[in-house]
Amino acid sequence: MEDRPPDESALMRGVFEASPDAIVVIDADGRIVRANAQCSAVFGHDPDDLLGEPVEILVPPRLREAHPARRGAFTGGGGARAMGLLQLAAVRADGTEFPAEISLAAVSHDGEPLTCATVRDVTARLALQQESDRVREELLATVSHELRTPLTSIIGYTELLLDLGESQVGPAARRMLAIVERNANRELRLVNDLLDLAFLDDREHMDAEPVDLVEVVRAAVDGARVGARGRGLELSSTLAAGVAPDGARALLVTGDEQRLGQVLDNLLSNAVKFTAPGGRVLVDCAPREGDLALSVSDTGTGMEAVEVPRIFDRLYRSPRAVRDQVPGAGLGLSIVDSIVRAHGGRIEVDSEPGVGTTVSVLLPARVEPVA
Repeated sequence: MEDRPPDESALMRGVFEASPDAIVVIDADGRIVRANAQCSAVFGHDPDDLLGEPVEILVPPRLREAHPARRGAFTGGGGARAMGLLQLAAVRADGTEFPAEISLAAVSHDGEPLTCATVRDVTARLALQQESDRVREELLATVSHELRTPLTSIIGYTELLLDLGESQVGPAARRMLAIVERNANRELRLVNDLLDLAFLDDREHMDAEPVDLVEVVRAAVDGARVGARGRGLELSSTLAAGVAPDGARALLVTGDEQRLGQVLDNLLSNAVKFTAPGGRVLVDCAPREGDLALSVSDTGTGMEAVEVPRIFDRLYRSPRAVRDQVPGAGLGLSIVDSIVRAHGGRIEVDSEPGVGTTVSVLLPARVEPVA
């Protein structure tokens, strides 16, 4: 029996009716010319009753006046433009509103321009997401309280004991308390890093205001100076005087000053950890093709090219860090990456074994003088 291709028009009608989403086809005047069976489940309208009706019948009354202009912006102006998925409000036959994900596509039939709208009710999905967010927030609050509170208490009492005189705390006990304090601080940093990663997945936790990177650099370098000196390193900054290379008094970005400070703190901490005594760490910030490039360079151990793409993965530790037992959980650079992406920036890494590493954070920015 000879195979025969399916009737194309019958196939397309079958696909149209079998879609799990509501589909309406709208003419140039904004009237519905086709509607599939799923419109009954999504909108509560019989598909045949929708034919000839203005598409605004599916739009909440509060939005109907402005809708023709929005519709015209899609279909007019010298040809349709793809808009992809939109999340908008829609209305059922009984007047109840619901959140809908809508995809629009321009089509043509017998020379007549049409718009095909695919509509998906996302009420259940958003409710599930909201419940998931609520549970997540509760879990983070519990973790924060149940882990950070006792660790903070342990550290506090350990510090008090270490402050006692030799007659009350002997040398052996003092060594053991120092170990307790060191490990408690390590665990507290790990808990804080995990909580940071959880919160950074949501950009609502990021502030957006003008930030002067000159001040961020100055504060971070001051904070890292003691640790660098303790390892016998030279730590310097091109912004030590608080002046940008072009003479501007500020290098401005829009973002969260605390989080950007955290980026630089983590980069400096890594540079200090992986640079041998006698080495140098340099912090630089300067305009670069419309961005601001915030760079940390060191004369440390450097990395092989195959390692570079993995250093921002969560929990990744380089073979050298594992071999040399360098402290860390492999979360610092992942936090840096999350913060930079939340600011619309990107990271570049230039590294060579035995020579050193330069990590550059590029942020959308403008350079303005301070009044």
